[in-house]
This record gives sequence, structure tokens and C-alpha cells, in this order.
Amino acid sequence: MESKALLLVVLGVWLQSLTSFRGGVAAADAGRDFSDIESKFALRTPEDTAEDTCHLIPGLADSVSNCHFNHSSKTFVVIHGWTVTGMYESWVPKLVAALYKGEPDSNVIVVDWLYRAQQHYPVSAGYTKLVGNDVARFINWMEEEFNYPLDNVHLLGYSLGAHAAGVAGSLTNKKVNRIT
Repeated sequence: MESKALLLVVLGVWLQSLTSFRGGVAAADAGRDFSDIESKFALRTPEDTAEDTCHLIPGLADSVSNCHFNHSSKTFVVIHGWTVTGMYESWVPKLVAALYKGEPDSNVIVVDWLYRAQQHYPVSAGYTKLVGNDVARFINWMEEEFNYPLDNVHLLGYSLGAHAAGVAGSLTNKKVNRIT
């Protein structure tokens, strides 16, 4: 009988930790301070798929309008993986171009976490949780600030970026449409 009671207590604590962790992102943003987000969110354009010309800054609504974010279209969030050079790999602009070719009116956001991604692989792997948290906070802010439907969000991650995408998907307040 004691083992069943202990099991129930452990199960209850575990479930509570899951609930508080999932809600932790939204609760942490109650004060709307995004200054600790280190990842950058660049809205690429079909005309310039290789350059981060316009940055969406969590907490600054003007940055979204200044970048001409299309609130009625799909949004692709591209998260690169580990890098030796500290630069984007050649596939990033090619993927951006392909996404715009398939969905011309969409938004393609490239998440820049290059500084964290160019460390020793195990260190960069550890950073994927922080990057995923940054992405989730950004997505939650877009949904709360602009009522942007998460049904329009598709997270695309490569290598360690796929891990960050999975973390982000688990931390958003609502379910995103797709993670690949």
C-alpha cells in the first residue's frame, strides 16, 4: 500500500513539473521582457534569400510592421544546425528560395543562433534547449501580440536545429501546425 501511495506522489510531482514547465514560458513572459533572448529572427525576402536584412524583435511590435510581416499567410521558421565556421551553410538561402517558390506570399524567418552553434558540438547541443525556448517565446509573443494563428506556423530544423524546433514546439502555448 505504501508503494502505491509513493508512486502516486511521484506521479503527481512529475505531472506538476510538466505542467509548470510547459506554462513556464508564458509565465516568464508576463512582464514582457525579452532582453534575454539571444537568438535573432530574420524575415528573409524572395528578392534576397541570402541576407538577414530585416529582424523581427520580440517585444517590439514596430519591428514586425517594419519588416512587412504578412499576418494572413503561412510562416516558415528555419532553424539551422551546428556549424564549424560560424556562418550559414549554403542550403539556408536555397531552402528560403524554395519555400518562397512554393508559397510566394508566406513569411520565411531564419533563426540566427550562429554564436551558440559554433561551439564544441556538445556545448552547442546543450544550447538547443535555450534556442528552442527563444523560438517558443517569439512564437508565443506573435500569437499573443498580433493574434497570429499557430496553425500557420511550420518549424523546420536541421541537425541540432531540429532538436531546437522540437523544444520550441513543446513550449509554445498552443500547438504549431508542423515541425520537420
